[in-house]
Amino acid sequence: MATKPHICFVAPMAWPVLCEVPGLQAIGGAELQQVLLARELAHRGYPVTMITFDFGQAENAPIDGIRVLKTVKPGQGIPFVRFFHPNISSLWKAMQKADADIYYQRTAAYLTGVVCLFARRHKKKFVYAGAHDSDFVKGSELLAHARDRWLFRYGLQRADAVIVQNGQQEKDCARNYSAAPFLVPNFYPMPKKQAENKGAAILWVGTMRPFKRPELFLDLAGALPEHRFIMIGGADPSRPDYYRAIRQQAEKHDNLDFLGFQPLDETEKAFDRAALFVNTSLQEGFPNTFLQAWARGVPTVSFFSPFTGSNDNRPGIYVNTPEELARNVAHLMNTPGERQTSGEQYRQYYLDHFSPNAVVPQYEAIINRLV
Repeated sequence: MATKPHICFVAPMAWPVLCEVPGLQAIGGAELQQVLLARELAHRGYPVTMITFDFGQAENAPIDGIRVLKTVKPGQGIPFVRFFHPNISSLWKAMQKADADIYYQRTAAYLTGVVCLFARRHKKKFVYAGAHDSDFVKGSELLAHARDRWLFRYGLQRADAVIVQNGQQEKDCARNYSAAPFLVPNFYPMPKKQAENKGAAILWVGTMRPFKRPELFLDLAGALPEHRFIMIGGADPSRPDYYRAIRQQAEKHDNLDFLGFQPLDETEKAFDRAALFVNTSLQEGFPNTFLQAWARGVPTVSFFSPFTGSNDNRPGIYVNTPEELARNVAHLMNTPGERQTSGEQYRQYYLDHFSPNAVVPQYEAIINRLV
């Protein structure tokens, strides 16, 4: 192939991330990674198309070198019927219009099967990228309907390439789907400018979902009243009551600023001001928030490690109990010299392993193998 292959990202909720539309509270980790990768590939001369829901944007409008096609408005159509029309019918039409060489879809969804079927029917290549460890454990997928699980497994089993984020996903994919995935970590661009003086706040960022256990961050704020805490995150549309409960609990803490949903640029500013980042999930894939912190030299404390095997010489402090969390956070906050040294080591590890220059060539190698 004389020219670089054309990549199409099927990412229904990516438009608000790509354009940071005011008032649209939708910044998911999977969408952010797809937008970052699409921008990097376009910058490297690849033709790139992205298919999203219709958020009122113009059709075919190029943004950052990315051609954007749209399907339907979120929630459009008659319940039950809309699964087939207009959801799948409009997506199929958009994929035909894209006419790409490779179709890329990320995170477990019925879309995985639909995009895979389209690619097979039209003799194109399909790449599936995992977003959560549960994607590769049958019965644990974050999908409510049996129909969606069946379509997801159909697509994953038949993908031309499967990309995983960590060693656990690699093992589970090989064991449960007899596939040989490519392990490619998430990446994140360098901050445009480094803050000269770090702040004194302890930061938590994430969508308010039970598996992220935001209540443990509230408990941490209660255990360390002498320190300042900032909490950022919007509601899971399927669990608005949970968000309200967390917000109400947060308001009881004088040393905690609960900011709710914030657009990406405001979240970036919060990382610029952070002294420490805390993640309270039991398990995730590879959070973008870790990379946002490490790129700035901000240490992280969490209950899980995104790495497989020993954590020696790798960034992050990992704990097992809320008591350990409070003890380690207090220690780091009370020893600024140690915190700075750790942060500098984390930033160097980020540059070597998670910067665009370290990761995007791995994607390019996969693309070249497929075509």
